[in-house]
Amino acid sequence: MKEKLRNSGVDILGDVPDKCRAAEIIDVVNNHQFALTKREGKWELIESAERKRVEEALKESEARYRLLFEHMINGFALHKIVIDDKGKPVDYIFLEANSAFERLTGLMRINIVGKRVTEVLPGIENDPADWIGTYGMVALTGKDARFEQYAGALDKWFSISAHSPSSDYFVTVFEDITERKKAEEALRRAHDELEKRVAERTAELAETVNHLQEEVIARELTEEELRESEKRISRLNRLYSVLSKVNEAIVRIHDPEELYERVCRITVEDGLFAMAWIGITDPESRSVIPAVSYGDSGGYLDGIRICAADVPEGRGPTGKAAFEGHYSICGDIEHDPRMLPWRDKALRHGFRSSAAFPLHAGGAIIGAFTIYGGSPQVFTGEEINLLSSMAEDISFALDNLNREARRREAERALQAETAERLRTMEELREKDRMLLQQSRQAAMGEMIGNIAHQWRQPLNTLGLTIQEVLMMYELGEFSREYLEARVNTAKEIIFHMSQTIDDFRNFFRPDKEKVPFKVNRVVAKTLSLIEGSFNSLQIRIEVDATGDPVINGYPNEYAQVLLNILINARDALLERRIDNPKVVILMSEENDKAVVTVTDNAGGIHEDIMYKIFDPYFTTKGPDKGTGVGLFMSKTIIEKNMNGALIARNTGEGAEFRIEV
Repeated sequence: MKEKLRNSGVDILGDVPDKCRAAEIIDVVNNHQFALTKREGKWELIESAERKRVEEALKESEARYRLLFEHMINGFALHKIVIDDKGKPVDYIFLEANSAFERLTGLMRINIVGKRVTEVLPGIENDPADWIGTYGMVALTGKDARFEQYAGALDKWFSISAHSPSSDYFVTVFEDITERKKAEEALRRAHDELEKRVAERTAELAETVNHLQEEVIARELTEEELRESEKRISRLNRLYSVLSKVNEAIVRIHDPEELYERVCRITVEDGLFAMAWIGITDPESRSVIPAVSYGDSGGYLDGIRICAADVPEGRGPTGKAAFEGHYSICGDIEHDPRMLPWRDKALRHGFRSSAAFPLHAGGAIIGAFTIYGGSPQVFTGEEINLLSSMAEDISFALDNLNREARRREAERALQAETAERLRTMEELREKDRMLLQQSRQAAMGEMIGNIAHQWRQPLNTLGLTIQEVLMMYELGEFSREYLEARVNTAKEIIFHMSQTIDDFRNFFRPDKEKVPFKVNRVVAKTLSLIEGSFNSLQIRIEVDATGDPVINGYPNEYAQVLLNILINARDALLERRIDNPKVVILMSEENDKAVVTVTDNAGGIHEDIMYKIFDPYFTTKGPDKGTGVGLFMSKTIIEKNMNGALIARNTGEGAEFRIEV
């Protein structure tokens, strides 16, 4: 029996009971991994040889799969799902994981096997990816899942396959696709950037096309504007030429009628207008009467009626300009209702537009300057400004012509008045010469008295010398030496008297031109002429000089002024019988001026006549003692001839005359 069992591949672990047939035992062993038999009251285990082969095969297979499991490139892990009392997945437990799992996740098996995922990765239950819910569905339903997901806790992307080998269990096989995701993200970004750039470029191209279209339109408009601008510039150049030639005519022409004719001719020929005319307003009828026209070969102005008033005949451009004083434009004669009184006639003559500008003279409106164009809307803003300027220039020229006429009339009147003034001035100069002559004659009378004083002492001395010579001769003491001494004395006396004559003669000789002179010398020369008279009257003269002032003027006339003042002081001292009479002369320089003051102690000048002492022919002396021209001529000499000042005032003791030059 045992042999049969062994031949059947059954190892006999104990004795096989004899009661069992071999066929029965073989059948049991073949159908089971183990068989139990009872022998001598003991049970024995019979193990199938196939079982051993299977186990050995399983061990070999397990070794191969373990080797494969450990060397898999992909991560592998076995888990068990954890559910709550309502059957909802709330966690899962790590049961097994391979080396690739550790490498890809950074989680070590020793640290995770047997632990819940919420322990290993805290907060994963709140991950938007819902890992627990996804794996719970696989474990509980048996449905496989394949997906790609970002693991925020590990900061990686994984491609995951999940499978449930049995209920409540699931296996995950995954690979790290982070780099691929980054590449895809970069590719997506590049694609988006490319799409963006394409869109931008497309928009730019569209914008460029729009710009090109706009530029084409703008260029066409610009070209049209340039053509219009060229026409406008050509018109303006013509008007500038008109304005220039009109200004030239204004400068050359001095007759209004001739100027009107030239202005109208230039306007038509150079400005290429159809017709131009100037009308003057009649003050009584207020009609604008044509004065000059050019280009009116058809007689448009013949019998025309235009008024500078608010009437139908005054509402056209010419009437309004002449009435209101500012320009008026009609751009289209055919359709402008204001032109009704003249429309048909104007159209027959080819006039389609007109402009009128007021003319002024002497601040008043005297008429209008009217221009006609051969087409509508000829007069634009710039042309109107230029034509207005031309009308203003014409008005200015008319004012100048009026002023010139008034000037010529004024010149004639002025010439007559000037001739009359010259005669009057000649008479005044003659009077001045007479006054000066009278002053000189009065001074000469004084000088004759002074000469008498000057010569009386020398003549007495000369007489005594002659008597002494005769007496010495009679006494017998006459000698040649004595005679020579007396002759020399007589010569000195005669020379002194001759010098006195020269001084008086020079004093009355008029100066022909200004010369620099020292004030001290003129004062000394003047005193030398009158000191004899003053000494005989016991009038003391005191002279005090500070510095040595110099004057550029007429020394003889200056001396005459001093002489007049000194003689007046002498007469006042004699008239008032002053005890210890004196005259003080002070000379100094003040503010670059030579100042001489002559002060007496005669009591001063009465205040009620102080303002009249320099008037001609005013004197306080009797008619036999004064002419009243001395101080008048003195003031004239100092202030008019020498640009100085002669001032009189009272001091404590008398009068003071101050000469500043």
